[in-house]
Amino acid sequence: MLFNKTSQAVDRYPLGQELSDADRQRLLRYTIFWQYYLGRHWAWRREEGEPQVTLNYVKAFINKSISFMWGKGFDWVLPDDTREVVGPILKQFWKDNEKELWSWECAQTGGVTGDCWVKITWEDPNKLNGLEKGRVRFINLNSAHCFPIFDEHDKSVMREFRIIYEYDAPDRTKNKDYQPKRIKYMEIITNEYFEIHDGDKPPKKIMHNLGFLPVVHIKNIPVAGAFYGLSDAGDLITINKEMNEKITNISDIINYHQAPVTLIFGARASNLEKGANKVWSGLPKDGRVENLNMSTDLSGSQQYLEFIKKTMHEVGSIPEGTLGEEQAISNTSGVALQIQYQPLIEMKQIKAITYGNAISAINVMGLKLWEKKTGSNLKEKLPKVDDPYENRVFFRETLPKDRLEMLQEIAQRMSMPYPLITPPMALQMLGEDNPQKIIEEIEKWKKLMQPMGMEGEPQPNAPEGGSESESTEPSLIGLSDEQGLNPNISSVSGRGKTGGDLGIDLGSVRSSEYQGEGGITTYNPFGF
Repeated sequence: MLFNKTSQAVDRYPLGQELSDADRQRLLRYTIFWQYYLGRHWAWRREEGEPQVTLNYVKAFINKSISFMWGKGFDWVLPDDTREVVGPILKQFWKDNEKELWSWECAQTGGVTGDCWVKITWEDPNKLNGLEKGRVRFINLNSAHCFPIFDEHDKSVMREFRIIYEYDAPDRTKNKDYQPKRIKYMEIITNEYFEIHDGDKPPKKIMHNLGFLPVVHIKNIPVAGAFYGLSDAGDLITINKEMNEKITNISDIINYHQAPVTLIFGARASNLEKGANKVWSGLPKDGRVENLNMSTDLSGSQQYLEFIKKTMHEVGSIPEGTLGEEQAISNTSGVALQIQYQPLIEMKQIKAITYGNAISAINVMGLKLWEKKTGSNLKEKLPKVDDPYENRVFFRETLPKDRLEMLQEIAQRMSMPYPLITPPMALQMLGEDNPQKIIEEIEKWKKLMQPMGMEGEPQPNAPEGGSESESTEPSLIGLSDEQGLNPNISSVSGRGKTGGDLGIDLGSVRSSEYQGEGGITTYNPFGF
């Protein structure tokens, strides 16, 4: 019944019977997925007072997968040569597009429908937005309004893209009996132009000359050889529907026996006084009165519900503990959490590929559109860079890390006869996104602190009359293994202490010594 109603709604779509069978099936899936996500699991309503239980696990599962992947947001990494120029531009892009809200809507659309479409466009100042200057916009489109035309031989190439929907014409008559008129809107986008059809207005064609089609398709979960992605709700709907129906049946049984039917044998009900604290006597010899009792046990039904719920968690790749089940995790290690949350981690790894590559493409298109509208040229500003648009998007780790264990590992690897870790690697382990910049900031800070006597202990081989910064020790920046160093790390200090203090402060790690060709020379593993 639900499918019939949805099919009728698809038939009444702006395109009507113009839709291809593939598009009709796609829109049908989108509608069903959204209905279940919004809690509309029943195609009929029961009588007033009759229970109709709806447990919306579809929404809970999709929201959990979104929060696990996008909870700490995403960021991008730029090459050293372009970071200072391109970084502030991208930062402004995502500030204008409300990065956190955009991320949630993008992930929600993709998780429910399986496909997310992002239109890259330019917004000029007007009376409605109150902008002082134009800006780049990344617009999340309604998947049901999107009709791409892919290349027949390469599914990754989109030759044309159409946005089609209906809207109500505004009431300009101020008449109470005004009936809004439905207007069909269609926008055709290619790598050369926009073509807009808005109701009865003459078509408008605008050449954009960008050289690319400014729409990005994000597949929630890719399918080999398919044009569209998979929804997170696809495998959950039938299981969630079964659970709702069985819980409703159990609810009916409980309600039926909570106010049971009274059975009277050998007497008339009219002769018996009804109500609490009443005593019946004078019944016939063979007469009896009893309530209708439930002779079956509901334990089997309860076990079946537990089986359905467990199956739903397994199929949906959402561990049961993530939805609020009480767990004893006070001393659970990071490795144990990784194993416990492995299904979610695997799902995140798959989605990070599709969403990460798509957001990177959005950044590139945004930069090229920004150049077109502002008259800027990144290649002229960065003449030595081959690709000024290069960027890599990554998603931050969601699970907590054991920082003490990481510090222990860093200390152990630094104390090896040959250091098995570099400062950038150590900072990356601690969750820093730009370790090189942090190292440069620490070096600047050390130079500022030297005149104030806050440098710490002097280097053992610092030249006389000079400070540590004037020594000829090799710096980490530009240092490579090919320089023939043979370091012999004697100790690692943290916060001015030696020995077992593992609270390593990168600004106070002592230099160690290594045997070079010229004798004993100071080697600073952190390059400070």
